[in-house]
Amino acid sequence: RCELGSGSTGHDEISAHDLEFSNDGMKLFTSDKTGDILFRFDLTSPYDVSTCTYVYQTTTVDTTALQDDSNAGDSSGNTTNNRLQGFEINEDGTKLFLLFHDTGASPRLHEYSLSTPFDLRTLSLTKTAGIPLTGHASNPNTMRFSNNGKRIFVVSHGGDLNVTQISLGSAYDTSSFTIDGSVQLTSISGASGLDQPRGISFSSSGLKMYIGHDTTSSIFEFNLVCPFNIISGKCPSITENSDR
Repeated sequence: RCELGSGSTGHDEISAHDLEFSNDGMKLFTSDKTGDILFRFDLTSPYDVSTCTYVYQTTTVDTTALQDDSNAGDSSGNTTNNRLQGFEINEDGTKLFLLFHDTGASPRLHEYSLSTPFDLRTLSLTKTAGIPLTGHASNPNTMRFSNNGKRIFVVSHGGDLNVTQISLGSAYDTSSFTIDGSVQLTSISGASGLDQPRGISFSSSGLKMYIGHDTTSSIFEFNLVCPFNIISGKCPSITENSDR
């Protein structure tokens, strides 16, 4: 295992809410929703967390410079209300996406640029991008991209307990997007007990979706009609993707 909270990090109790590997499996990132901080650990063996070593932690991302004046909307300015709850990094490590729950303002998905790939300390807010999630996600908890970077899935931990699907005009670019819709998880046959959804993941083919359950430490598995799609009528054309 990888010890996330230790004296070496200067942050003894990390309220880890999401994690992400670099595409080569040699870097592990996690977030702390209490301090709105991101951490990096390096591995000596790909995807082997027992070999992790703490590298750095960012300062809090809950600042005006990193939160306001983008297409996603502004934060409430109250650090207690505004919480970092999910994040993703694109394949080449040049873009970072942060998901915020804010009880005093709109839930939001911000896009950032990394001037040095996979170095979270070099982030800057992309003001021409970002997605406001009011009316679509309640207490957004985690997010995941499809394998081509053209779809985002956001899990709501409150309200309708749903998964929201967002399609992007270009891969890993939130400056142009369409919110396809949401699926209420508890309305799906066999998933009525999924009343505390947290994490989300997909199989490599995109034909299976997995949702974690908070209070029972369970994982629910769903079969999808076509890859990385949960909304009726949004399957790619058969010439683009023949998997069904």
